[in-house]
Amino acid sequence: MKLFAYALLSVLLALTLALAEPGNAFARTKLFALPERGVASIVMDQPGVALVEEERVLSLQQGLNQVDFSWSGVRLDPDSIRIAIINPPGSATLLKVNYPPDESALIWDIAAKKADRVTVVISYLLNALDRLATYQGSINQGETLLELSSFVVVRNFSGESFSSAKVLMPPAQELSLDLAHGQTIRHLAYTIASIPVEKVWIFDAARHLWERGQAQDADGLPVSYRIVNNRASNLGLQPLMPGKIRIFGQDGKGESLFIGESSLGFTPLEEAALVSIGQSRDVVVTQHKMQETRVNEKKNTRGRVVLYDTDEIIEAKIENFKDQPAVIMLVQHIPGQWQLVRSSLDFSRKDANTLEYEVRLAAGQTKNLVLHYQRKNVRN
Repeated sequence: MKLFAYALLSVLLALTLALAEPGNAFARTKLFALPERGVASIVMDQPGVALVEEERVLSLQQGLNQVDFSWSGVRLDPDSIRIAIINPPGSATLLKVNYPPDESALIWDIAAKKADRVTVVISYLLNALDRLATYQGSINQGETLLELSSFVVVRNFSGESFSSAKVLMPPAQELSLDLAHGQTIRHLAYTIASIPVEKVWIFDAARHLWERGQAQDADGLPVSYRIVNNRASNLGLQPLMPGKIRIFGQDGKGESLFIGESSLGFTPLEEAALVSIGQSRDVVVTQHKMQETRVNEKKNTRGRVVLYDTDEIIEAKIENFKDQPAVIMLVQHIPGQWQLVRSSLDFSRKDANTLEYEVRLAAGQTKNLVLHYQRKNVRN
């Protein structure tokens, strides 16, 4: 046990030492070691750091007591250390805190009304004690239903060890764990079956090649499984925490087949998450800019054009070469200030400059997008 506290001699003994040895009135003479910590609670809701709250029992003498708290070899944030006297209420008062130079320690001056055993709660932030979320999913052969297992990985490289600690992991997880320094624990949090999924192809105009000829020599479009964190999907009880996810499928013979590994982002309730599983050429998007002309030019006093608008038309051809329906997410970006003239397909605005189309194609079907807009006040 590297974190420890000591109750020091009362003020009477300190005065006696001061008379016997001038200049040593504040010497840290330890009287006895305190019992081991009682209940320890660890809150892990921030990356790389944990809030620790532990109960200790101090045997205080009447008058002034000095309590020494040391953390040599422990990755503790000294500025975060707090002490609260909880039982008996009002039995003692914290007067001040001293920090001895060049030591991983502090001294609390506590005044007690009478000699008594007092319960305190000591809290502090502990670095290198954190948790991760990892997931494993199993998709059915038709790629419509997912069984999802969530694991909590707790890593302790803080220099401190805990026995039977109550570990709280918001929003909903609570575990009782023994956490030795240097230990990593992987704990199954839950498994949920029959989660509806939808396979989605993604074409982002800012990231992918537009021309069909170029696209033939490049990788296919990114493909993801889309899940929705709501009750209708057998989820929706808590946000999905970010973490790595591995997806396994079936090869048609009852054998498990590794599909891919990606990252699951933080997913609030009622929001959708995309789990990447690779690329595919089964869906092709070919996009061209059909028109980009200057209009409404504005000149300065020297006759130089300083501002102008543009009139632009983009056409995209979305083709499904599969023998099954496909969903394509088409993302278009229009920089600056702009005004829509016409869009042949419905879209949603993700932000001021991003349009997102969800295009559903039957097997072998093709759809075309015509996007006509004007950019305003473009600087020359």
